[in-house]
Amino acid sequence: MKFGVIIPTKDRREDLFECLMSMRSQSVLPEIVVIIDSSKDNETEEMIKEIKHSYPVQLVYIRYKKPPSSTGQRNVGIEYIKDKVDLIHFLDDDVVFFQSDYFEKINRHFIEDSSIGGGAGQIIQIRHVGYRNKLGTLFRKIFLLTDEGTGKLKPSGWASIPSDRFLKKFSYVEVLPGVAAYRSKVFKHFLFDEKLTGPGTREDLDFSYRVSQTYKLFFEPQARILHKATPSGRPKNWLEVYAFHYTYNHFYLFKKLLPQDLFHILSFIWSDIGSFLGFIGVSLKFRNPLPIIGVLKAYKALLTK
Repeated sequence: MKFGVIIPTKDRREDLFECLMSMRSQSVLPEIVVIIDSSKDNETEEMIKEIKHSYPVQLVYIRYKKPPSSTGQRNVGIEYIKDKVDLIHFLDDDVVFFQSDYFEKINRHFIEDSSIGGGAGQIIQIRHVGYRNKLGTLFRKIFLLTDEGTGKLKPSGWASIPSDRFLKKFSYVEVLPGVAAYRSKVFKHFLFDEKLTGPGTREDLDFSYRVSQTYKLFFEPQARILHKATPSGRPKNWLEVYAFHYTYNHFYLFKKLLPQDLFHILSFIWSDIGSFLGFIGVSLKFRNPLPIIGVLKAYKALLTK
């Protein structure tokens, strides 16, 4: 099975370099790696030029000329690669391979079952480990927010991200994280929604859930990859920007993906209350009003529309 890799990136030359270097140790290598770059400078492009001739896989660099967008950059990569390979892996620019058979463990399920459309492994987070904090986990579950779980969409519009804490073996799921793989034929009918912009977009939730209505998706806990969640490349007002898009996109995804009956509407409102309380907690923790400002700006934008 021929497979390729798509990596959207922005202002993370060193992280991307580490990702690419760690990929070389994989037991099976992709045919092609496409980097779609929205950086402010040319450092990433220069790095790719330096290593591409000695790298064991074809590296393709594409400069993204529109405002930075994970969804837009992924779609550009898809258009370039979809007819060249059978399977596409999406990676964040700050992931590191520490298992030599990560690709092999994911790919084998696509080879064994042609009805599978997408799949992912376990992402080991270095930062943002709030899901595994007992109090944080309880808060998220009570308010139907995103947490670790069995890979199902919640009636609030958020999801339980598949995790090896709950799924000990290969399992079918409804949603996948951003680091995932999809069969190329999926992209004849599905693309990432470019209306989802900014950090905290949840484009992975949206895309994978839509695909799950047509194809089988799986979670393989034995395929593990490290995610550094590097803070570099973020704007100074990142907390405000994140809170804005988290709140705004929650409403957008709820309207897009779920029935608008009383049960689901009440679930959405309840989760949004929890989300707002969470951002108040973040503001108090960091003594920074930006998260609350971001939420209020999102509400204003939604009311304006």
